[in-house]
Amino acid sequence: MTVVGIILAAGAMFWMDGLPLARRCLWKDFWIFLTLLLFGVGLLLIHALKIEIASPVYAISVIFKPVNQFIRGLFS
Repeated sequence: MTVVGIILAAGAMFWMDGLPLARRCLWKDFWIFLTLLLFGVGLLLIHALKIEIASPVYAISVIFKPVNQFIRGLFS
C-alpha cells in the first residue's frame, strides 16, 4: 500500500509540475525535474521495501585506496 501511495504522489507531482513545463517547452527544466523526481521516487521505494543499499563510503574507499597507496609510495 505504501508503494502505491508513493507512485500516486509522484504522479500528482508530475501532473502538477512536470506537464506545465513540457507544455511551455521548457525542456531543460522538464528533464531536470523528471530526473530528480525519478531519483527521489526510486530512493523512496527502496526505503519503503526495506532494501539494503551499500554505503557510498565503501565505493569511495575502493576507488581511492590505490591512489592513497601510490601517494604514500611517493613520499616514503
